[in-house]
Amino acid sequence: MTPKRCLQLLLGITPGLFLLSGVAGPAVRELRGAGLLTPIASTIAVIGSLGLWKLLRRSTFSREACPPASIALALLGVGLLTSFWELPEERLHVILFFLLGVVMTRRLHAPWITILGLGLGIGVLDEVLQWFHPHRVFDLRDIASNAIGVSAGVLLARGGRASWQAVFLLSALLTAFSLHGEPFALPDPPVSGVQVASESPFGPPREFGGQTASLAAASTEGQTRRRGDGEPGAPSVLLVTFDALRLDVVPPWGGGEVPTPNFDRLATESYTFSQGRANALWTSPGIVSLLTGLHPGVHGVEVRGQELPIGPNYPIGQLHEAGFSSLGFAGADTENYRNLGFRREMNRDQPLVPQVVAELETAKPSFTWLHLRDIHAPYDANSQELSALGLSSALPESPIMERLRSRATIPRSEFPGDHSWLRGSLRNLYLAELHQADGSLGHLLDQLEEAGLLDDLILVVTADHGEELLEYGGVGHASTNLDAGVQPPLVEIPVYIRLPASVGSLEAERQRISSYFEQVDLMPTVFGLLGLELQVPVEGVPLDGVDLSPLLREHEPPLAERLPTLVSSSPCGWQCPEERREERVHALLGREGWSWCRPPLARCEGALGERTGSDVERRVQLRRGRDRSSIPGEAGFEQAGSVTEE
Repeated sequence: MTPKRCLQLLLGITPGLFLLSGVAGPAVRELRGAGLLTPIASTIAVIGSLGLWKLLRRSTFSREACPPASIALALLGVGLLTSFWELPEERLHVILFFLLGVVMTRRLHAPWITILGLGLGIGVLDEVLQWFHPHRVFDLRDIASNAIGVSAGVLLARGGRASWQAVFLLSALLTAFSLHGEPFALPDPPVSGVQVASESPFGPPREFGGQTASLAAASTEGQTRRRGDGEPGAPSVLLVTFDALRLDVVPPWGGGEVPTPNFDRLATESYTFSQGRANALWTSPGIVSLLTGLHPGVHGVEVRGQELPIGPNYPIGQLHEAGFSSLGFAGADTENYRNLGFRREMNRDQPLVPQVVAELETAKPSFTWLHLRDIHAPYDANSQELSALGLSSALPESPIMERLRSRATIPRSEFPGDHSWLRGSLRNLYLAELHQADGSLGHLLDQLEEAGLLDDLILVVTADHGEELLEYGGVGHASTNLDAGVQPPLVEIPVYIRLPASVGSLEAERQRISSYFEQVDLMPTVFGLLGLELQVPVEGVPLDGVDLSPLLREHEPPLAERLPTLVSSSPCGWQCPEERREERVHALLGREGWSWCRPPLARCEGALGERTGSDVERRVQLRRGRDRSSIPGEAGFEQAGSVTEE
C-alpha cells in the first residue's frame, strides 16, 4: 500500500468516522447511565484477546508466528495501561487501537511503517472529527492512547523477534507512567483574571450606606500563588452540603419548629447572609456550580450522563497547585461529579465522618467535600416519631402521601388535583427529616471538635437546592417531582461560613451580612479567604461567582450592585427521560422581581435571553478550551490545562 493509497483510504473513511463520533457520545452516556458500559467494555476486551491470540499464533500472509510468551505479556501490558484512564470508553480506546494495529499488520500487504502511519492517522482523524460535534472534546490524551495502542499492535503483529519489541515498548511506557503518576497531565494554560460584572442589583439595597464593595478578583497572571505547601497556618476547607435543605427551617432565617441544637450552634458561630441562592433545581448542577463558580448553562452538567469537560483548570485543581490535597464525596457511579479535580473520593460503603476526620488530620491543608442526604425523600417518619418532636402525629391517607413516605420520586403528573390540605402534615414529615439531619451535623461537629480540628477549619455548610412542600402544587425538587419550576422554596438555601481565628474573627455586629450569596460565589470566596488568586478555567470563560470574602474578613460594606441571580435547570433533573433531555427552565432574580422562561414553550427575551445566550457561548468555549491549545495560531493557548478525575 503506497502513501497515496493510504491517504485515499483515510479520506474514504472520514464520513463514517464523522457519523460515528456524533453517535458514540450519546450512546456511551446512556450505557454509562444504565451501568452497562463497563460490562460491555470488559466483554469486548475478553473476546478480542481470545481472537487476537488465535490470529497471532498463525503465520499467514508472510507474517511470522508470535511466541506465546510475547503475546501474553503484550496483552498484560495493554491491560495494565488501561488503568491510566478513568472512563470505560477511554480504556476501550487503548484496546481497540491495539487490535487495529494487529489486524492491519496481519491483513494488509504493505510496509509496516505505512500501516503504522495509517493507524495513527485514523486515531488523529477520529479526534479531529469529534471537535465538530457539540459536547465532544478534542483530547490529546486520546490521541496518545491511540498512538500507544496502534504502535504496540503493529510491533507485536510483525511476529518473531519483532514481537518482543512491543513487549519492551509497553514495559517502558508502564514504567514511565508509574513513575510520573499522572501520565497524561499536561501543563496548565496561562489564563486571564476574573472580571466581576455589575449591572442591575437585586432588590433594594439594605444597610449598604450607598457604597459598593470592590469585590473583583485580583489579576491572575501566572500560576496560582502557593500558600498551603510552604507557609504554616494555611487552614483546611470543609464543605458540607445537605441535600434538599430549605432556607426557612433553620436559624437565623427560620426554624424553631423542631429542636435543631446543632444548626442553632452553627448559626451563632458562623457568618450568614440575608439569603443563599441555588443556581439550579437539582443536585448535580448545583454542586458543580458550587465547586466551579460557573452557571449550569456554562459547565453543562444539566442532565444525567453529562459531565464536565476534561482539561480546563477548575478551582480544585488550582488548590492542588497551591499545595492542598482533596477528598470528595463519593456519589453513585452514575452521578455527574467527574472531572471536578478531586484526587480521591470517599468510600461510600464506610461511615463518612471518620473519613473526613482522618483526611483533615493527615492531609494539611485539604479541601474536603461531604454530602449528606438525611433530608431527601422519602419522608418516612411515623406517628410516634412526630409526636416525640412535638409535631402533630396525624398522617392523612392520600395516594401522594403514601408515595412520599415510600419513594424518592413524587411526579406531579401522577397526582393531579389540589393537595394543599396536606401541607401541614407534609411539612411535619420534612421537619422530622431535618431533625435527623441536625443529628448528623452534630455528630460531625463533635468529632471535629474532639480531634481538635474544628477551630482550624474554614467550614462551609449549605445545600444543593431547596425543597417544595406543596406551596406551588408539587413536592420535592426537579429530580423528584419531574416538572419543577423556579420557585422560592427551591432556590432559597442556607449558607453558613465558620472561620478559624487565623482567617478572621467573628464579630456579632457583623455576623449577619445584608447581601445574598449564590452557589457560584463559593469558590471565589474560599480563594479570597485563603489569600489565593482564582484563575478562570479557560481563557475567555470568566467565572460567574463573586469573591465575598471582604464582607467576612475585612468588614467591607455589603455589595450594592451585581448581576441578578440566574437560575438554569432541567425541570426533571436526574430522572429526565431521553425525550425531555433538552428541556430547560430559566429565571432571573432581579430588582423588579423574577422573570422566567421555559424553552421551547416560551422564548427567553430581554436580559434573561442575553444571559442564557452568553452561557451557551461560554459553554462552547469551555468544551473547546483544551483542544484549541494544540491548534497553531490560537493566541494564549500555547499550553493545555489538566485536571484529575474525581
